[in-house]
Amino acid sequence: QTWFLANDPVYIMLTEKLVLSSNCCAFAFNIVGDREEVNKWRPEYEDREEDL
Repeated sequence: QTWFLANDPVYIMLTEKLVLSSNCCAFAFNIVGDREEVNKWRPEYEDREEDL
């Protein structure tokens, strides 16, 4: 079943899109940090925007 899916053009196309989007997400998280750090940083960023 896995082999059949891996050779299905539609599955390959969807997998490529998922890989590309997950790479973008991983890239963004590598810049900002993991989810907990993002949540800690986000309110500070909002406060900074208000100060400006």
